[in-house]
Amino acid sequence: MQRFIFKMSLILAIIFAGICLTSTAFAGKPDHAGNKKGKNHKQEEKNEKYKNNKTSDHGTYDGKKGHGDNKREYFNEERQINIHRYYSDQFRKGHCPPGLVQKGNHCIPRGHAKKWSKGRQLPREVIFYNLPPTILVQLGPPPPMHRFVRVAQDILLIAVGTGMVVDAFEDIGRQLD
Repeated sequence: MQRFIFKMSLILAIIFAGICLTSTAFAGKPDHAGNKKGKNHKQEEKNEKYKNNKTSDHGTYDGKKGHGDNKREYFNEERQINIHRYYSDQFRKGHCPPGLVQKGNHCIPRGHAKKWSKGRQLPREVIFYNLPPTILVQLGPPPPMHRFVRVAQDILLIAVGTGMVVDAFEDIGRQLD
């Protein structure tokens, strides 16, 4: 009798182990398996949804335009006026932003040569500063994966990661007509 119970429990253990080991073979494929080029279909749907969303108020920069043209993309006239208003008030009070020195009635950059250009990567040796919170609030949020910085008397919109200068508002101290 004991021998029969032992054989029966051994057979049941083997059957149970076999079921457990083969159950993974009958499982369905995960979502990412079998799609073209290994891309996740759900991720593609999210990307399409994001690309088709035209309700953003991040300015008119869309990332697809050429960077070498002189067309204003992000710093429209309203944003230029807000920037000019803030810095002209600071200049009248005799305050120069960091990186600029006061010479007479003007704030000028220490090095007069402009070391950046629109559509190119910001050189590593160029020192840039964050914009004051007052200006950031007036400008609104930058486009995704971009940030605002000030280099000497210029305000730049640069791509995060690459440092590419996407748009620029040059010479914040000049008089607007």
